[in-house]
Amino acid sequence: MQDNNIISFADLDTTKRREAVEVFVDGFGHLLSFAKTNAEKVTLFAESFDETLVHVYIINNHVVGVLGLSTNLKRTITIDKQLCKELFGKGKGQIIYWLLRISEETPRVKNDTDLYIDFLATSSQMRGQGIATKLLNFACALPGYHDCYLDVLSKNIPAITLYQKLNFVVHKKVFNIFACIQGIGQPIIMKKCQHGGDSNK
Repeated sequence: MQDNNIISFADLDTTKRREAVEVFVDGFGHLLSFAKTNAEKVTLFAESFDETLVHVYIINNHVVGVLGLSTNLKRTITIDKQLCKELFGKGKGQIIYWLLRISEETPRVKNDTDLYIDFLATSSQMRGQGIATKLLNFACALPGYHDCYLDVLSKNIPAITLYQKLNFVVHKKVFNIFACIQGIGQPIIMKKCQHGGDSNK
């Protein structure tokens, strides 16, 4: 069933696009410690989203949720090297660019029928209202895909609980030295088969 509150990023005006990026930064800003201010984070990612792969949830004409999807051919975020240098300086900007490029532009799935949830965020005032669930259901109902994957940190128990309720299962656990140093938990890859079958395969 189509949810008319879910709109493609490509159909948003400039104001709504910025709102979407602000929701993203609000949700993931703690992982973007290289930037001193939210303004820097918003500026960096405002021009980085692939408008065909990002969807937003709108209520009362405000963006309250944002979803980034990628395939085996294309990721949701493409980082601008020059913008990194302008925001953070030549040396630091170059390092940030390469680190983000490795993490955000490397394909995360292998098959044409695989879908990867790059990011999912809900505005702080709307958390717990079912927005994330609706966006996940939207992603998992997209035609042409069989398996849907996402990453979650092991210490993010509320998110893991939500994903399990939506029939995602643990597919693989990954060791990440940066996550270990930050004390935020280790990445877990979860998977859902959209058309039945064994999610653990």
